Formats: sequence, C-alpha cells, structure tokens
Amino acid sequence: MRIPRRYWRNLDWPLIAAVLALIMIGMVVIYSASHSQLEASGLNPYHYVYRQLLALGMGGLRWLY
Repeated sequence: MRIPRRYWRNLDWPLIAAVLALIMIGMVVIYSASHSQLEASGLNPYHYVYRQLLALGMGGLRWLY
C-alpha cells in the first residue's frame, strides 16, 4: 500500500519529534531510578525498561489497528 506524498507533508513533525524525545527521556528516567536496586538484588537492571517498551509496543499496535 502506497501512501501519497501529501499525507507525509501534512504531518506535524515537531510534535512527533517531541513525543519521541519524551519517550527516550522516560526510558532513561526509568532506568536510572531502578537499575541500582535491581542490580543489588541480582535481577536484570533493564527489567522495567523492557516492560515499558513492551507497553509502548502494545499501545503502538493498538493505535495502528
């Protein structure tokens, strides 16, 4: 399925960039808040980051379909 060029021109690119930046900042905050405690208990320090990415992926799929 080909998307016409006019749709790409009408996207709000600064808004998309801001949302992606907030997602990345959120991932860093989640990691920095939980990694030392998880590492001290012998668990994967990326556990909560993976959970957040999974939730983000499920939300993205729900948004598409």
